[in-house]
Amino acid sequence: NWLFDLEQTQLAYPDSTKVILANCKCNLHNLMTGYLDERQKTTTPWVFEAEYLNKRPRKVDKSFYAMLNEDQHGYSNFNYNYYDTIGKVPTSKGDADMVEDKPLILGIDWGGVINSMAIAQHIPGEFRVLKSMYVLSDKGETQDDLAQQFIKYYASKTLKTVYIFYDNTGNVRTGNTRVTRAEQFKALLTAAGWTVILRTEGGANVRHSNKHYLFEVILKEDNPRLPIFRINKYNARDLLISMQNTQIVTAYDGTIKKDKSSEKKLRASDRQLATDLSDALDTAVYGLFRDTLRSAGISLPDSRFQ
Repeated sequence: NWLFDLEQTQLAYPDSTKVILANCKCNLHNLMTGYLDERQKTTTPWVFEAEYLNKRPRKVDKSFYAMLNEDQHGYSNFNYNYYDTIGKVPTSKGDADMVEDKPLILGIDWGGVINSMAIAQHIPGEFRVLKSMYVLSDKGETQDDLAQQFIKYYASKTLKTVYIFYDNTGNVRTGNTRVTRAEQFKALLTAAGWTVILRTEGGANVRHSNKHYLFEVILKEDNPRLPIFRINKYNARDLLISMQNTQIVTAYDGTIKKDKSSEKKLRASDRQLATDLSDALDTAVYGLFRDTLRSAGISLPDSRFQ
């Protein structure tokens, strides 16, 4: 969508910006025979339409985050004084939406192909998603690289306190260590000067139906006990796309589940567009606000996993 935002800028200020839109069929003479057919078979429809046919991303049917509205919930907020010269390396110094004296909240989804992280803050009346990060095993990266990516980006933050939410895979010991994946991640952040509070220790993973319902209530923004939800649509672009294109499937018992097929269909190099990043955010939102629903007398669909 950033490309189409530029298009709107061109319409408003034609002398300042020039945007040319075309799909890759204009470049067929430079592509191998059958290239587009192969790409269409191996990518999800929305990725193919956006990246190869240059079509605007559209909201999917049966969306898991049906109430998500980019215009309402999305925002951008940069510190342009930091980017006053060309070549500045992006860090949190360039983010005007981060509150320096508030802790960060991390939702992490551990995996073999991809390790995903959503970074947020809970400030009075608002849950703000600042950024998303990920590392891909296809590039030889591990969860340690994700930790270092976080440490480097937020090195200048004043209050170095972080709360980490994750599913039960974070409590599993890796094959080459005696500590769990979460403990290994914590150790790296602690060594870099961060105070780390792990908020998920044991227990069964949460049912998708409960996460879906909680997001419906939060995104609707009509419950005064819950904060409004906002997401930085540039720094958390991959996470936003992951949410926008996550669909619902019905389980054998009739309950709602998240369609995880994109995790198998997408190429390893495009895995950040699958459901993993949305899973990372789910763990943080559910961990923070499940009890708020309870106190408001709102019951989740599956009481066995509340």
